[in-house]
Amino acid sequence: MVELPKFRVDDSSIIINLSKSLLTIFLSIYYFSEYPMGFL
Repeated sequence: MVELPKFRVDDSSIIINLSKSLLTIFLSIYYFSEYPMGFL
């Protein structure tokens, strides 16, 4: 996979922001399920 498709800056930013948002949501749900008292 040397030749990667050329993404526009806007597209890559959206992908990065989306992945960060999904990661944050996943970590929040995981943390809440493991430590429900953490948010109180």
